[in-house]
Amino acid sequence: MLLSSMVSDADFADFILGTIPDIARLPAVQVAMEKYTSGYLNKTRLTAVMTTASYPLVELGPVKPPATAWCEHNTIRIGTSYFQFYKNLIGNYPIWVPVTFFHELAHWGCRMRQEEGHSLDRHGREHDYHGEFGSPLNPELDRVLRAQKCFVPAPTRPTRAA
Repeated sequence: MLLSSMVSDADFADFILGTIPDIARLPAVQVAMEKYTSGYLNKTRLTAVMTTASYPLVELGPVKPPATAWCEHNTIRIGTSYFQFYKNLIGNYPIWVPVTFFHELAHWGCRMRQEEGHSLDRHGREHDYHGEFGSPLNPELDRVLRAQKCFVPAPTRPTRAA
């Protein structure tokens, strides 16, 4: 992933470049991402996407409510107000912001698969076309992250510079 040069929030940068790759290494996250992208974001591709020389571009910026984030072409945007809201809620920051990021990354993976000329299987369609009832990926990621109990809430987590 590439971090947009427009990002000036150090916590967000640390989250994208530090926490997200750590979460992506969890076997249950790798399985879920492969499942809900119809195989596109398998372990190998997911690992490659986590490098700082790979798309998608990740940015922090405004999004139109009720959306909290979006994925368009090779860009994933996390809403500034959404990130700030969860950053201030100590107990939820390590859960919901990563769920949202991986949710949007799965949309990106589904699009990449389709651009390569492959169709989505049932799980990929359930995620990519989820509509108002939400993606089945979200509760699966929520369970995985809550079970890990290894992510320290943002305000007390040391930064990469420390």
